[in-house]
Order: sequence, then C-alpha cells, then structure tokens
Amino acid sequence: MKTIIALIASCLVAATAVAADIESAPVFQMRLVAETPSATAEPMVVVLKSSDRTITNTLNVEKAVLIDQKALKSASVGKDSFGHPVIDIAFNEKGKEQFAVVTQQNLHKRLAIVIDGHLISAPVIQSSITGGKAQISGSFSKEEATDLANKINASVKK
Repeated sequence: MKTIIALIASCLVAATAVAADIESAPVFQMRLVAETPSATAEPMVVVLKSSDRTITNTLNVEKAVLIDQKALKSASVGKDSFGHPVIDIAFNEKGKEQFAVVTQQNLHKRLAIVIDGHLISAPVIQSSITGGKAQISGSFSKEEATDLANKINASVKK
C-alpha cells in the first residue's frame, strides 16, 4: 500500500512539473533562421497565403530564443499601408534594448517570429530597429491577427 501511495505521489509531482513547463513555455519568440540544417536548429514550416495561392516554405530555425514575451509591453492589431491586418508590437524598456541589439548584430539575416510554436514570419533584418516597436505582417485575416495579438497579450500578463 505504501508503494502505491508513493507511486501516486511521484506521478502527481511529475504531472505538476509538466503542467508548469507547459504554462511557462514561451508563446512569443524571436529566433534566427539558420542558413543550413544543424543540430542547433529545427525545421519549421511557414505558410504564405495570397488571394490566388498558398505557398509553404520550410526554414531551419535556431532553437536559441533571442527574445520572448517577457520583452513585450503589448500587441495590437493594426493595418499596413495596403490596409492588410498586421500585429503591432510594443517592447518594454528591456525588450527595446534587446531588440535593438538583435537587429544591430544580425543585419541581413532572417529573424523567425514564432507564436504558440508556429512559425508566423521570417523577415530579413534590413536595419537596426531602436524605437521599441515592431510590426508583424503576413497574410493574416483580421480574425487571425486578433487571435495572435490576444495570445501574445495573454502571455505578457503572466
């Protein structure tokens, strides 16, 4: 009987640890895209949609997280210059500094934006961004952009 109780107790402890890991898993991540497959990268698929077709592309995304939701202040839905939905990101003070360093040190490299374990976008860093704001564009519907912004905001509040 003591063995069964000890076994149940250890299972409960293990289940609690797994649940804590799931809750603490970053919802928002920025990671570099590797040029070639490697042990430090994982293949991730990004889906690009347009009005007439859908393109899937597999990228090798580094496992090392450069920035996560702890660096964010908020996310909101906006529109790009063509009126398409985008996600506007505002960084907190620490995140503003982190993002500036990441963009300065990785010019002309692709920065993967991963939300909820899915590769959303991987733009090329064209210049250093020091203003504390960023915009995630893609082929989002208004509902998709709202859902992603809500997930990011919920993770920022944890």
